[in-house]
Amino acid sequence: MRKTVLAALMIGLLFPLLARGQVLQSTQDMVDGKSRQVLLAELTVSPKTLPVPALKYKLTWGFDQRNKNNAAIQYNAAMQAFSEMKLGILRDESKRLESEFKRVLVDPNYFVQRKAAYEAFEEMLKNAPSDGDRIALRNEASLDFKTYEFFHYCTYSSEKFPIEKARDFVKRFQRTYERLETGSRCENCDWEYHIRGNKEILTVPLPEIQECRDLARALQAKCRLEIFEGKYEDAIRTARVGKILARHMGQNTPMIVAPLIGIAIDSMMNECLLELVQRPDAPNLYWALSTLPDPPFVFTNTPEAEVDLIRIMIPELARAMDDPESLSEEDWKVFDQNLIQMIPAFSNAGYSQETRSTAGLFLAKSWGITAYPKAKQWLLSEGKTPEEIKNLPVAKVLGLWSVYRFAIVRDEYLKCSELPAWQLRAINPESFWNDGKFEIATPLDVLASLMFPAITAYRNALARAEANNDLMRIVEAIRLYGAEHDGKLPERLEEITSVPIPPFDPMSGQPYVYTLKDGTATVESNQGYQIMRFKIRLR
Repeated sequence: MRKTVLAALMIGLLFPLLARGQVLQSTQDMVDGKSRQVLLAELTVSPKTLPVPALKYKLTWGFDQRNKNNAAIQYNAAMQAFSEMKLGILRDESKRLESEFKRVLVDPNYFVQRKAAYEAFEEMLKNAPSDGDRIALRNEASLDFKTYEFFHYCTYSSEKFPIEKARDFVKRFQRTYERLETGSRCENCDWEYHIRGNKEILTVPLPEIQECRDLARALQAKCRLEIFEGKYEDAIRTARVGKILARHMGQNTPMIVAPLIGIAIDSMMNECLLELVQRPDAPNLYWALSTLPDPPFVFTNTPEAEVDLIRIMIPELARAMDDPESLSEEDWKVFDQNLIQMIPAFSNAGYSQETRSTAGLFLAKSWGITAYPKAKQWLLSEGKTPEEIKNLPVAKVLGLWSVYRFAIVRDEYLKCSELPAWQLRAINPESFWNDGKFEIATPLDVLASLMFPAITAYRNALARAEANNDLMRIVEAIRLYGAEHDGKLPERLEEITSVPIPPFDPMSGQPYVYTLKDGTATVESNQGYQIMRFKIRLR
């Protein structure tokens, strides 16, 4: 399926919600007198010492197990094998439907049996233990479900997980998985998206976005099956492949949508690991989690590339910013017209839905009338004399002022794009448009206000991934403490001294909040719009 940048971005924003399984559940709670969204994991785990050797279980490949090849080649081969597998499922289902149709023609009891089967199915739905089980069961009748049945394996509870069906799926999936593992052993992944110089950047197809999402679902199904079968080393190996796929997603892709999808894939693998550590005989993964790359995701120039999309789409803008004196009067007029022509393709977020198109058209046609006096005033402040300004073409005066304002906004975003989330929250570059200090007055302002990425949300997503990993490390440290202290939970995290505890929450810049009450330890990350909370009980 072809996905454009804009469509894929929506997938990136929604995917963490779509990926939710049985372990993490969204709820509401009152915190400091306010209702807050809480992402809650209630874990019952067993005390467990560290493995010997310490890295008996790993979530990365060793140096000698990796190579310099391009992982994207193997991932594309995995996608092809995956498509062939799904076609095979469709062929099998088509044969089954054909056989059933022939039976309808000759069996007078067919519809009586179907009615009885339907009534039995409805009874199953009533008795299903969770909403996830009900959703999965109700979808089983559709052809789409037959092709994407593995999508639903993350929604089944452990008691209702379809072991036999999952085994059949994993058997079919094996060739795809082998390609994925081969790709995970590559140190480099380059999808070779052609971004620079592409004026049609917003319509660049991103087929890998959709396919890698499906592959991650399939890996999740395989990992859950291995956990429930007690094949823990196989499950850890599968999670390793998935977590490396997640890091590879945006490695050389200068668009925010790719790392967002990668972060979501990583969270799916973490949910599998949280399910694993709750098994009574699960190994302790503290050092496996602690030796993951730091930071967990490294994406090359992503915020800068997103901000510069407008320069790529409007080459005249890049030229006007880099060498304004090289533009002739006619060039400035073309630059101005190109900006005006782009306005109808967007909507000004500052206007209501009813007046949006009218206001946008008015701004496109009349902005120069109100902007020219302001542009002249700015040129005066820059040292130009009134006579020099008078001799400049109107299009150049407007163009220079417009470019200057654009550079201000661009740098407001970029100057803080690498700050940690807890520092960035205090600055919040997106508030630039809402605090009254910067009035939208040019077509370039409109485009920037609509197209510049949500830097704060992007950095928060990276920090949430780091916090998720930290919380899992703390869970394993608590299991170790319980093994060393006769099954007791620590009163404070500082009591855990055998292994290092993550020093602070990357979302808040403060230590993780830890409490112990009624035999349940609670550790949480304050993530601004929501709280990630792990409740831990020891068997």
